[in-house]
Amino acid sequence: MCIRVGLAGELTFHDLRHVGCTRLAPLHLDCFELAKTTGHKDPRMLMWYYTPSIVDRVAQIRARERALAAG
Repeated sequence: MCIRVGLAGELTFHDLRHVGCTRLAPLHLDCFELAKTTGHKDPRMLMWYYTPSIVDRVAQIRARERALAAG
């Protein structure tokens, strides 16, 4: 796919996996569910690829606070 879009030699499988894990993470309840989707057997390795921004983390925490307060 990298060759097809003209990025051959610039991106690796691991670069793409890193982006994929980070984008999939908000769609899952926890790292164990995400690990099942991505095929990681060890959550520690998954954490190497998953790097959310601090803004995203704060938004997730605030959303959970609102959900707990409402329910």
